[in-house]
Amino acid sequence: MMSGTDDQSSQLKWMFEISDPLGYTVRLSEDVWYGHITENHTDMTKEFDTIKLTIEDPCLVYSSSDYDNRNVYFRDRKAYNSSLKYCKVIVEYDGSSKNGEVVSAFKRKKIGGNIKDEAPKYTRPELR
Repeated sequence: MMSGTDDQSSQLKWMFEISDPLGYTVRLSEDVWYGHITENHTDMTKEFDTIKLTIEDPCLVYSSSDYDNRNVYFRDRKAYNSSLKYCKVIVEYDGSSKNGEVVSAFKRKKIGGNIKDEAPKYTRPELR
């Protein structure tokens, strides 16, 4: 999903660029927001700010079990108003820098799904 060349990346329109607690810079493109998230996960249409919060202040961050260059972020329901318990955001990173792009986001009842069966890469301090 990473845009490949710097030329391609500069042509994308970014909806946000934020930092996560691991020191990565994460962006969300209009293509992913409109072409994937709001189209395939319609319950996320009003959760734009929730996606940002999930990256900026997640409860947990895991490595993806499917892709070595992806992290999976979770944020609990107490942090935002939702009918499901967690927001799950998947971010793909390029191998040469600390830059990543959101590839998907959706709501989940529990933490899980395509995460490595190991300790999280990050746990919010008050949850340790």
